[in-house]
Amino acid sequence: MLRLPPLRSECAFCELAQGRVGEQSTPDDIVARSPHGTAFISAAWWPANPGHVLIIPNAHRDSLFDLRDAEAADLHALTRRVAMAMLRAYHCEGISTRQHSGVGAGQSMPHYHLHVFPRWAGDRLYERSAEKAFVPVETRAPFAARLRSELNRQGLTGAAAD
Repeated sequence: MLRLPPLRSECAFCELAQGRVGEQSTPDDIVARSPHGTAFISAAWWPANPGHVLIIPNAHRDSLFDLRDAEAADLHALTRRVAMAMLRAYHCEGISTRQHSGVGAGQSMPHYHLHVFPRWAGDRLYERSAEKAFVPVETRAPFAARLRSELNRQGLTGAAAD
């Protein structure tokens, strides 16, 4: 049986998807939206992978297993658009995505989210997971601006084109 982390009084990701300041994130962190999703710069970073993005459904969904098919497809398309922009904006060598559903898988927030990491050879992302730290909005802002600019340049900020 899937076990989820406990939800605090308000869901910080729901607040952010609605354009309100969340527990750690602000609307200024948002880089793109789609009909079912929001992409934003994460407030928590790993040392060698700054500016990673979280993709969340706008509606509260606890885990991957709670997404409707249309939401899952839309979130995947949003992930692809963000990854394409990240390659150009950050000049990274690759992209990794990661998603955990359930406490046993490492899910820490009871709202579905998918990580999109900029990657470089030898960055040791998975070896350095304990080094994750929260960074101030002023540190995140230039990364959000670069991604938004690249998404706008490519016409990728709105819903996916067929």
